Amino acid sequence: MFLPRQTKENYKPNDRSYNTIDISEHLVKDTDHILHTDTITEIKIQMDFLNLSKNVIVTSGSPYFVNGLFCKNSNIIALDHFVIHQIENFIKLKYIHDQICKHNRVVFIPNKNNNTFYYNDIVNELMK
Repeated sequence: MFLPRQTKENYKPNDRSYNTIDISEHLVKDTDHILHTDTITEIKIQMDFLNLSKNVIVTSGSPYFVNGLFCKNSNIIALDHFVIHQIENFIKLKYIHDQICKHNRVVFIPNKNNNTFYYNDIVNELMK
């Protein structure tokens, strides 16, 4: 399950955009699922999708912290690694991260290509 970064209701001073087109194109070919959270009207629907997903791919930040809390026994791949600094410096975010890690495998993919992520960046982390 890939949850691309939403475009509405983002906190404007901290808004980021990520180019994840390559990941989306590969996942569509491989018949995996892409969930556009901008279209979700009930959080229960999003939680149900996450509960059924072995692999969950999200962007770093609040998408990781929020969606990670709804995952169990999942392989969570977070695109971008800037939250590591937040986890190290903010005890409440570290607590959330620790709770996510109790029930899931988590890997952060470094941002090496100016907010562009490729399927090859994550393929080795899928289904571990």
